[in-house]
Amino acid sequence: MTARLLELVGPPGSDLLGHAPRGAWVFLLPERPHGDVPWVGPVSDGTARRLALDHATPVPIERAVPAGTVVAQLATEATTADARSVRSALRPDGHAWVEVPGGGSTTKTTLEDAGLCIVSQWWLAMDGDDIRCAAPVDRADLIERLRADGWHRPTRQEHRREDDAIATRTGYVCVREGRPASSVPAWMERSAGEAGYDLHGWGAVLWDRGDYATQKVVFRVVPGPDADRHRVDGGPHPQPDEQVVRLARSADTSARVLNDAWASAETGERFAGEHRAPIVTWTGWHDGLAVVATRAVDGVPVDVARNALDLAAA
Repeated sequence: MTARLLELVGPPGSDLLGHAPRGAWVFLLPERPHGDVPWVGPVSDGTARRLALDHATPVPIERAVPAGTVVAQLATEATTADARSVRSALRPDGHAWVEVPGGGSTTKTTLEDAGLCIVSQWWLAMDGDDIRCAAPVDRADLIERLRADGWHRPTRQEHRREDDAIATRTGYVCVREGRPASSVPAWMERSAGEAGYDLHGWGAVLWDRGDYATQKVVFRVVPGPDADRHRVDGGPHPQPDEQVVRLARSADTSARVLNDAWASAETGERFAGEHRAPIVTWTGWHDGLAVVATRAVDGVPVDVARNALDLAAA
């Protein structure tokens, strides 16, 4: 495992372009995979880096024992045999990730007919073999925002198509026994709830730039029409209109996220009434990775702001 990890990500302390652990689908699951993971389909280099860091090993599903996480990354719509294989390899308390190309027009029914319950369904924009961004399928407003903002476009030229079309897939988080459906990952709901915030009725958009290992995985969390804006602990400040949740990509970059939380708290207090700084709403941990949530504040890139200041001073 150690040799494979060094091969994939380089020596400790390195931050090489294109060597970041990807596999952002793991952050849409309630828990990250560990140990042997029954698997169908190819494993991209980015996902292999992710699994190596999490001490998880993909195992052909036909030879696997029931596990807490099962993954099926399919080249076509799921067949009845695919769905049954996933269910039989899944522990009663586990969860599965099933990913198919396009809109998954028949996969949802196939999975449900095989006895799987779909907890969440995600629209995925791809960056080569890895996920660039994701949004809940039932939140067309969030998918449209991703398209309008250009977040769904791969940053690396080799992953862009000549016709500028975006390769999309659909991902399903499934369990064997029914649980309430949600458009926010379960780990995020738990972390926010522990801090007094209820994310029921909200929707989460994932953005994974993934060029460097130190770059964070970012979610933008937006309320739906039935979202609760009050704090469950009776705190005096309601939830902001939108939140940005930043998550460390690996345990050794958690310190960067915690430093961001400290800096946001400092600047947030200074500019609290001006809506110019991202005030921290809650912090937490996800399976050893630091998480910080802040009020979403619209702004401009640093280089754009700096150029504007230079012009004004000229």
